[in-house]
Amino acid sequence: MRRFLLLVCVFGGLQSAFCQFYLGNVAELFLSDGAVLSIEENAILDSFSILQNNGSILLDSNLQSNGAITNNGLVDVQGNIYFGGSVVNDGSSVWRFSGDSQQVSSVNPIQFGTLEFDGSGTKQLNGAVNCLRLKLQNCNVNTQNHELRVDGQLTDDVEAVNARIYSSPGGRFYRAMLANQEYVFPVGSESSLRALKLIAFSNGGAGVRFSENGPGEEGVSLALMDPSLCSVGNEFHYRIFCDADSLSLNGSAELAWLQDRSIWAASRLAPQLAWSSIPTQVQTFGDSLRFSSTLTGRGEWALSEYSLRPEVPVILGPDTLCAGLQSVTYSIVGQPATTYLWTISAAGQSSSLEGSEIPIVWNGETGAGISVVASNADGCSSLPSSLNMHFNPLPVAAFEADLPSFPSTEDPIQFNNESLGSNAYAWNFGDENASEAQHPLHRFVLPGIYTVTLIVSNEFGCSDTTMRVVEIPEDIVLPNVFSPNGDGANDVLEVPLSGIKTLSLTIFDRWGNVVFESSQTKLYWDGRNASGERMPAGTYFAVLKAEGQSLQFEKKQSIALMD
Repeated sequence: MRRFLLLVCVFGGLQSAFCQFYLGNVAELFLSDGAVLSIEENAILDSFSILQNNGSILLDSNLQSNGAITNNGLVDVQGNIYFGGSVVNDGSSVWRFSGDSQQVSSVNPIQFGTLEFDGSGTKQLNGAVNCLRLKLQNCNVNTQNHELRVDGQLTDDVEAVNARIYSSPGGRFYRAMLANQEYVFPVGSESSLRALKLIAFSNGGAGVRFSENGPGEEGVSLALMDPSLCSVGNEFHYRIFCDADSLSLNGSAELAWLQDRSIWAASRLAPQLAWSSIPTQVQTFGDSLRFSSTLTGRGEWALSEYSLRPEVPVILGPDTLCAGLQSVTYSIVGQPATTYLWTISAAGQSSSLEGSEIPIVWNGETGAGISVVASNADGCSSLPSSLNMHFNPLPVAAFEADLPSFPSTEDPIQFNNESLGSNAYAWNFGDENASEAQHPLHRFVLPGIYTVTLIVSNEFGCSDTTMRVVEIPEDIVLPNVFSPNGDGANDVLEVPLSGIKTLSLTIFDRWGNVVFESSQTKLYWDGRNASGERMPAGTYFAVLKAEGQSLQFEKKQSIALMD
């Protein structure tokens, strides 16, 4: 059940009453559709009261409300008004301020449906105000240092007849706009109003022009003013610095009230009361841009929200590589963005990756490359940064080792380089020895298994590697036949050895007589005995004992001495 606590009276229907009243003590006042409440004196709503209006309230004096007001109808106020409590207005509601030089004060921002200023003098706003529609007639509205915003985008959502809006420094008047529509801004002038049009270009982007330029003149593109512009919003607002008839402002003074993410769009200077041409010089101040200008007289500026492109990212990583399979990590240098989208092109196909650092495996494909675009939280993307890859040819490493049938620590080995497309050579023989010769000769002084590596490179710094294993055995070989007949072929019984430290060789005839013995590590038998006599052809017996680096040998075998 609703409770009504009025000091004097309320009439419903089409009746009216002239009352001075106080609404309080948890009282509720409900005004039905079609009802009219007229109050000649001051009205006060305390913090516990509730007023719901579906009809019309005509207030000839002041209203002070600390309670809760819900308005779905009309409220016409002749005096000053103070909103200390909550105010809820639906889209069809109307608040009309039709008195002389009124003040509208509010603790919190208020959203109105239709807001009408009529009467005479100057209406003072002491608080932030939003509305769907604004109607002005025969008065001035001073936003002071507060914000007056119109959210309706229709051209007639702002109507002004012999009216203007102005502000103190820091105050602003906003209105929402659509591209290719003409809008009136009732600001800063008591004379005829001029139309400013926000336009969309056929190739994208936004711009401004003055309606008198005609539809065939596209005006000035905001994007052309600065290539770093990403987008311009379909909303203009005015910042009005001063209502004086004569005032000089320089760029520094204007900048003091410039908000981030705004761009100067156009200006109109009093007392000429005409829109000036948009200057072409653009200056950047942090995150804000403005067209440079000096004001003389009353300054009125139209501004639009905008977003800047992120900086073009700088790619850190090589664009010249050697052909062949290789992995490279690329990263971004510069101011961080929200996301980085990479496009990798190779072998006629493309793929995408995200991140500030990405690994790529190249295979030397023709036409390969990468590009990256930085995007910020506003959805604006930078111009792309790209690298086109160039792959230098690889040399081909190859070699052969001229190995004897019995590789030995006593004899050097010839390495024959068979590489292609190279001009520098780096050998590693696996025994802590190296060489830069093209065809090196190398002796392994100890028996073992060695991995011989050849790295070749060309004039581009590209290289290739190959390797092979060379085994030098720890062994000794005792031949079983020779023919010391002086024909120059197999005249001496030589004992090949590898890695042998000591040895002894004793040769016996078939009767057990010693015919030759030696303990030299370089030894051979020419078929003669200790007296120098040539031994007859036949079969002899040899006993060989040797000690290597890690092994001991003892061999016994027959030897055929032939003519």
